[in-house]
Amino acid sequence: NNLTKKFPNIVVKSTSVEQVFDDLKNGLLGDLLVIDAIAIPLATAALALCLRSTRMLLIPLPAVVLSITLTFSFLFPIAQATSVSSFAPEFVTGCLIALNIDYSLFLLSRFKERIAISKLAGLNLRDHAVQAKIVWDTTVLTSHNILVSGVTVAIALGMLLIVPIATVATIGGAYSLGAICTIIIALTFQPALLLVNFEFFCHDPLIAAL
Repeated sequence: NNLTKKFPNIVVKSTSVEQVFDDLKNGLLGDLLVIDAIAIPLATAALALCLRSTRMLLIPLPAVVLSITLTFSFLFPIAQATSVSSFAPEFVTGCLIALNIDYSLFLLSRFKERIAISKLAGLNLRDHAVQAKIVWDTTVLTSHNILVSGVTVAIALGMLLIVPIATVATIGGAYSLGAICTIIIALTFQPALLLVNFEFFCHDPLIAAL
């Protein structure tokens, strides 16, 4: 009462740990939505310019969603067992979007290249054996770049685990886990989508015009 009389413009309200966590959760969700709303359209536009294909944009978008889901699925039980920085989801989401777009560019650029080579060789692109060979060659030829890049990122950011600051250490561990999940998605899920929907992606009008 004395405080409110002395400072009439100050509003004093009660709070609790639950209310603090609710505010923190709502703030994190809002930040994640802002990150996704800005990063995904810009990254998608850059990828479309590089690939000169609209249909191939259907490959990285579900890969981003699956990579984030897989990473957070592993982080959830870890967060139940130990404390994880509240900033980890925001940082990891941005990192996963960047890595998925980057690895998609590696994979899809090589896929276009293998299609062009197969056409020059006179191969029948409707032959399932030829389709499987193109996707296999694409995956093998890009796997080295993706593995080296992803493992380097995972190790470099994983080194933050030795930092004696819990906030920094957990963010580094989350980054490292996300990079590993992204490698798995890039070398399994994306090639599978290309193979299952080969003719759809192969006969993109923009690709045929090149």
